[in-house]
Amino acid sequence: MSSSILLISDMHTFSHWALIHPDYIGKDRRTGMNDVQYVPNTIQQFTFKHWSDMCRKCKHVDSVIVNGDIVDGNDRHNKGSVGNDLLMEQCNMATMLLEMLPQDVPMFITKGTNFHSGYNPIAEQVIAENLGAHYADECIIETCGLRIYANHHIAHTQYKAGALERKINQVSAVERYYGNIDVVLRAHNHQFMSVVSRDHVAIMTPGWQHKTPYAVDKDLITPPDIGYVQLVVDDNQLICIDRRGVIVSPFGPQIITHKCG
Repeated sequence: MSSSILLISDMHTFSHWALIHPDYIGKDRRTGMNDVQYVPNTIQQFTFKHWSDMCRKCKHVDSVIVNGDIVDGNDRHNKGSVGNDLLMEQCNMATMLLEMLPQDVPMFITKGTNFHSGYNPIAEQVIAENLGAHYADECIIETCGLRIYANHHIAHTQYKAGALERKINQVSAVERYYGNIDVVLRAHNHQFMSVVSRDHVAIMTPGWQHKTPYAVDKDLITPPDIGYVQLVVDDNQLICIDRRGVIVSPFGPQIITHKCG
């Protein structure tokens, strides 16, 4: 008998290049009327379809971990690139998206970056309270027989496997304080990567946001990975990393053609 854990992160809800729920009705902050509708663009339609496919395929998971940056925040990086920059509206839409996942299993939510999550309130904490989920800035999650150390943050680097290997070494050095850790879970890079050592599995989860103007400014050429990962654990604690939910963003630079002569 096996158990499965759904791993997602970096939803960046309300970003023009990420997730929105097409049925969400927002609130007009001036009139107080619930009559604000959002029409998804091509990227948002593509991303929501993949999200819907995930929810359909993962109806029977045993637990869910959402590792930070659930909303896009107040638009400090990409000016003019969110459908609504009100944190509570973003939290409400993100709640609606996460309600598409099984609600009868434990859900664990961690904090993202201050740029996106905010300070007071913290978006992920609000969303966790909406869902009745477990929230912590970082946490060691004991589920399906594993101990998973979940923290959103890891350095942006071209050498993602090396960054995960460093995290394994750091965790190994503190296990006398934290106890044994089976899985080191990180996010933030919008790329999938995994590293397996003798005693640990380290995973960097993909995100749900495609390339943004901020990524262009930073000359991040590699297209993001979009989607989710599942950990499948058997009775002997054998861990399988199911990466079939990871796809590469198909939305690259504009192609501008000029015929000479």
